[in-house]
Amino acid sequence: MEEIEIKNGDVFDIGQTVNGISKFLTLNGCWYYYEDTMSREYEYNHKDLTDSVLNKSELEVITFLGNIFTLQKENKELKEENKRLEALLIVESANKEYYRKHSIKLKEKVKELENPKPMICLECQEIECECKPMNYFD
Repeated sequence: MEEIEIKNGDVFDIGQTVNGISKFLTLNGCWYYYEDTMSREYEYNHKDLTDSVLNKSELEVITFLGNIFTLQKENKELKEENKRLEALLIVESANKEYYRKHSIKLKEKVKELENPKPMICLECQEIECECKPMNYFD
C-alpha cells in the first residue's frame, strides 16, 4: 500500500459523507469540512479522520483532491487565462460586427457604381444636356 503524507492545505474525498460532506481539508493540524472552500471545523475525532485518510480504517477509496495553496494558484492562473480568452472573444465579435456592417456598405457602394444614378445639369436641370460636365451632380 502506498504511504500517504498529509500536508498542510491538503483536501481529501473520503468516499463517504459525514453530515452530507465527503471532502475534508487539513489546515494547521485540524480537519475542516470542505465545500469548494473551507467551511467549518470537523467536530468529531480528528485522529480518527487522519487514520481514515491514511487508509488505516475500513473506509472506501480515499481520493487526494489537491492542496488548497496549489489549487488557489492554479485557479488564479485559470481565471487570468479565462479573462484573456473573454477579451479575445469580445474583440473577435466586435471585428465580425465591424466587417459585417462595412461589407454591407461596400456592397451598396458597388451597386451604386454598377448602376449609377442619372446626372442632372445644374444649369438646365436636364439629364444629358450640352452644358459642361462639371455642372452635373447626382
